[in-house]
Amino acid sequence: MNADDGTAELLIGFERHHRLQRFDNEGRALAPPFSPAALAGTSNNGGLEAMTHHPVRGVIAGLEFASPGMAADESRLFDLDGHEWQWQRGSDSSGLTDMAPLGDGLLMLERDFRPGRPLFITLSQATFERGGLKRRVLARLASDEGWRLDNFEGLTDLGGGRYLMVSDDNFSLLQRSLLGCFELPDDSTL
Repeated sequence: MNADDGTAELLIGFERHHRLQRFDNEGRALAPPFSPAALAGTSNNGGLEAMTHHPVRGVIAGLEFASPGMAADESRLFDLDGHEWQWQRGSDSSGLTDMAPLGDGLLMLERDFRPGRPLFITLSQATFERGGLKRRVLARLASDEGWRLDNFEGLTDLGGGRYLMVSDDNFSLLQRSLLGCFELPDDSTL
């Protein structure tokens, strides 16, 4: 994002000791870390996972899994102004791993992994409506259907309806780092 003086500024979210912190493009901290109230009670590796800059709503971040007081298949999205929204994930084992702007809403990336069964990657459209977020599944990819899938947890908008997904190999010989580029139809046809 651009700072008030026109220079580039990075907002980085950290897991485990859940916090956000601003840095310059040389990696120097510009301010102390801060923890919005929406991060309270998040699990060690199930909290702050997704973050994007929405053209109208600004920075929006999301929890990978439920935190105390939420249903097992919910997540929480929040902005830096204190607004919060509940996100209904695909299942209690499906984790929200990233999101990107999509029209007036968001494109949500979820990964559903359980040992002994196929890996599922779900892309959904989230629209902001009175009282919450509405979910519309756009694609559900399964590893046992021939899709080259792995630990997808990065998503960015390339413009023109194109998006890039990236997987994390977790420093494992059994996993791969993959890039996947796809194009969504015009918003009016979604």
